[in-house]
Amino acid sequence: MSWTLFLNGTVGVGKTTTAQAVSQALEGRVPHAVIDTDTLRTRWPAPSGDPFDLELELRNLAALSANYRAAGSIGLIVSGVIEDRDTAKRYVEAISSGNSDVKFVLVRLTAPLDVIARRIEARHHDSQEDRDWHLARAPELDAILSSAGFDEVLVNTHRPLNEVVEELLALVVPTSEALAA
Repeated sequence: MSWTLFLNGTVGVGKTTTAQAVSQALEGRVPHAVIDTDTLRTRWPAPSGDPFDLELELRNLAALSANYRAAGSIGLIVSGVIEDRDTAKRYVEAISSGNSDVKFVLVRLTAPLDVIARRIEARHHDSQEDRDWHLARAPELDAILSSAGFDEVLVNTHRPLNEVVEELLALVVPTSEALAA
């Protein structure tokens, strides 16, 4: 059985960092791939009715997921933002491409907003416009995700990264696979 670990959360919560750390923990043990959904929709301009270019992102995600699975990846570690239950279903459909053997685990990463703000300030120190947008978007998106209430699992990223990775691996990788050399 293959699996997808979808790391959901507001900007600055650590989705990309966590995805890379999970990948590093699996290297040499479990065939997998990492997909950062931001890269699947990066173009200008986005359609006026789809400012975050969700439709393009889902088409690209479906293609990449199928290609990675065909190339032998058992696991997919996907980082992105899913704001509501209906959109979550669309991500599951895109990633599984009709294959019911794909285990899909949706995890919302969380951290205190002051911690997220410090991360954003450090990451966007060279662009005030980017920094200001992300600082405004973080609490807005956090509130949207909190009120949506469809999270399967919440994982706090304001602790040592190795602890976060261990918790996430336990959700998708059988112990024998995780420990295999």
